[in-house]
Amino acid sequence: MRAPARAIRSLLVVAVSLLISVAGVPVAAVAAAAGGPAVHLALLQVERKTQPVGIDVAQPRFSWIVKSDRRGVEQVSWRVRVATSRSRLDAGRLVWDSGRTVSARSFDVAYAGPALAAATDYVWRVDVTTTKGAASAVSRFRTGLYDLGDWAGSSWIGNARAGDTDQLDLGGASWIWTPEATTPVAPAEPRAFRTVRVSPAGRAARTAEILITADDLYRLWVNGSLVGETQGAVNEWQQSRLFRVGLDASRNVFAIRTDNGAGSPAGLVAKVRITYTDGSTSVFTTGTDWVASRTAPAGFEAPSFDDSAWGAAVVQAPYGQGPWGGNVRAPQAEVRPAPLLRKEFAVDGKLADATLYYAAGGYAEVALNGAAIDDGVLSPGFTDYDDTVQYAAVDVTKQVVRGANAIGMELGRGFYGMTGGNVWRWQLPPWHDEPVVRAVLHLEYADGRTENIVTDDSWSIADGPTVFDDLYAGETYDAREAQNGYDTAGFDDRSWAAASEVGGPKGVLVHQRQQPIRVTESLPAVEVTQPASGVWVVKFPRVLAGWVRFTAQGPAGVTIRAQYGEKLLANGRVNFSNNGNFGSGFQTDRFVLAGAGVPESWQSRFSYKGFQYIEVTGWPGGGPPPLHAFTAQAVHTDAAETGSFASSDATMNQTHRAVVDTLKNNIHGIPTDTPMFEKNGWTGDAAVGAEMFMMNLDVHELFAKWMRDVHETP
Repeated sequence: MRAPARAIRSLLVVAVSLLISVAGVPVAAVAAAAGGPAVHLALLQVERKTQPVGIDVAQPRFSWIVKSDRRGVEQVSWRVRVATSRSRLDAGRLVWDSGRTVSARSFDVAYAGPALAAATDYVWRVDVTTTKGAASAVSRFRTGLYDLGDWAGSSWIGNARAGDTDQLDLGGASWIWTPEATTPVAPAEPRAFRTVRVSPAGRAARTAEILITADDLYRLWVNGSLVGETQGAVNEWQQSRLFRVGLDASRNVFAIRTDNGAGSPAGLVAKVRITYTDGSTSVFTTGTDWVASRTAPAGFEAPSFDDSAWGAAVVQAPYGQGPWGGNVRAPQAEVRPAPLLRKEFAVDGKLADATLYYAAGGYAEVALNGAAIDDGVLSPGFTDYDDTVQYAAVDVTKQVVRGANAIGMELGRGFYGMTGGNVWRWQLPPWHDEPVVRAVLHLEYADGRTENIVTDDSWSIADGPTVFDDLYAGETYDAREAQNGYDTAGFDDRSWAAASEVGGPKGVLVHQRQQPIRVTESLPAVEVTQPASGVWVVKFPRVLAGWVRFTAQGPAGVTIRAQYGEKLLANGRVNFSNNGNFGSGFQTDRFVLAGAGVPESWQSRFSYKGFQYIEVTGWPGGGPPPLHAFTAQAVHTDAAETGSFASSDATMNQTHRAVVDTLKNNIHGIPTDTPMFEKNGWTGDAAVGAEMFMMNLDVHELFAKWMRDVHETP
C-alpha cells in the first residue's frame, strides 16, 4: 500500500530538519530562505559610503544593489524617501520624496529636495520594483558642515606664533674673505676669522643672536665654545642659521673657521645682535673690521689667542650682490615638539548624538575620555591648503558620558609644517606653518537641545613627547615626556599654557571623501642579524608602507634608533640611498625609554616609511633583540580589494599579490609614486596606474579627491 503523499512530505521535512540540526543550521533559517523574498536590497550607500557621517555636498547621491537568487532579475523602478528620523519616515513626514521613477538606475541617484541642514541625522528608504518582485530597505546618514557659519565660531588653534618684527636678516652685511688674486673664487683651503667686541661703558652684555652662513662650510665659536657648524653639503650656504648664546658682560670673542670647495666662490656673511642687561641692543656685521688668516692656527678660537699679526678681512661683495645674490634663505624657526591640546566639558543630560568635526593643518590624533575616537591615522587628508582643507567627521556618541568629559589632541606636521629641507622644497610652500587644528563637537540632547564645544583660546596646550616628526625623516619620541591621562577629565594641567588662536590654512573646508588611512595589517619580524657590532638588522615578510611597533625595556634615557629601508647592501646592512637630499634625515625613528621598569611600546604617529628591513642601534641589554620586539604595521588608505585573480600557477598568483600590495603601499590620501623616497602625487605615475588601481581596489573616492587636487594646481 502506498503511503499518502502528505505523510511522505512530512517524513521528508522531519528528516531534512534532523540533518540540518546535526549540521548546526537552524531550521528557521532554512524555512526563511525557502519562503523568503525573491529580491532584496544590499549595500545601501550615500556618496559611496555606508551610513556615512559628514556628508556636505548639496545633492548627495544614493546607491543600492539588487540581489536575488533568481535569474533574469531587472530593476524596473525606484523611489527614494528622506526624513529626519525613522518615525517621521514611517509617518510620511518627509524632507524629500522622489516619487516612483521608472528606471534601472541603482547608483548616483541624486537628492533633489530642499537644502539639507548641517550636522543633522537623516534616514532614507529606497523602494524598488523588479521583474521578479519588489523590495525596500532603510539606511541613514549624517550631514557635515556646509559653510563657515556651521563651524560655530570655532578658531584655528595651536602654539603661539613668534612675531617677526625683530627678526634678523642679512641686509647691510658683507661677504668677507682673505685677500685672493682670484676673488671671489678662492682655493680649497681653510680660513680663520675673528672679532672682539667690548661692551660700551655702563652696559653689560647678556646674550647674542648670530645669523650666519658661509660658502662652503663653517664652524662658529663664541668665547672658545663651539656654537654651531655646517657640513658643506651642496648649496648648504643657501640656508642661514640663527644661534643664540650667553655672553660675558664686558668682552666677547667671535671666531669662525671656514673651508671652501675647489675652484668655487668663497665667502662668509653674518649679522650679530647683542642684547644688554638694560634691554638695549647693538648690531654688527661681517666687514673689514674683522681680522682674517689664510690658515687656521690651533686654538685660534680661544679668547686669549693673539691675533695681532692677522690682516683685515676683505669684502667679496655686499650681501645681495656677487655670485651669491640674495639667495640665502631666512633661518628656520626652532622645531618644537608636537603640541598636545586638551579641553574639558560637561554634559548635563541624555545625548541623542555627538559628532566631532575636525580639520587640521598637518595631522591631528584625537582622543576622548582616554580612548582614540576612531582607528584612522595620518588624518585628515593632505591637500593644497590654500585651496582646500579636509575635515574628518566622527560619531562619538558612545564615548561621551554624562558629567565631566575631556578631549585630547596631538598635532603632527605632515606636509603642512615640514621643517626639513628636500629637493621638492616642501618646507617652503606658501601655506607652510606650524600645526593647527579647528574643531566642533556637536552635541544633540534627547530633549532637542544642541550644544557646540569649539576650539578657541580656552583650550590648554603643552609640548608633547613626540619631540620631532617629519614625514620623510621619521620621528623621535621621548617617553619620559609623556603626559599620561591628558585626555581624561580631572588631569592636572595647571602648568599648561592657553592655546593661541591663529590664522590657519586659507582653503575652503570640505569633508574628507576618501577612505581614512588605517593600520590594515600587522606583520611579525622573521629574522634578526648582526652585520656589525651593536648593529641589528630586522627583516619582515615583505616590502610595505607603514611603521614598526617597538617593545623594549631598559633604563630611562636609553635611545633605540631604527632606520628603515627596502633592501640590503652586500655587507648585510640596510641600504638607505635616496634621491631627496633630506635635510632632517631619512626614515629614522628614535624611541627614548622612560625607564618604567616594565616593557614599553611605541610606534610612529605622524610619518610612514617604505621598508622591509630596519637597522637598529642602541638596543638595551647588550644581547640581540628578540623577534617579538618588532611588529611591522601596514598603513595606507583603507581601500577594499574589489578585484581578484587566481590561477593554477603559483608564480602568477604571487605576482598579482605583490602588485596589489604595491598599489596599497602607494595610496596615502593621494596616489603616490613611492612610499620610501618621494611620497609625491605625480600625475604620470597615477595616470599610468589608474586602470590597475581601479581593477583591484575601491579607489573611486581617492581618485576623485586627487582630481580635485590636480584641478586646483596652478
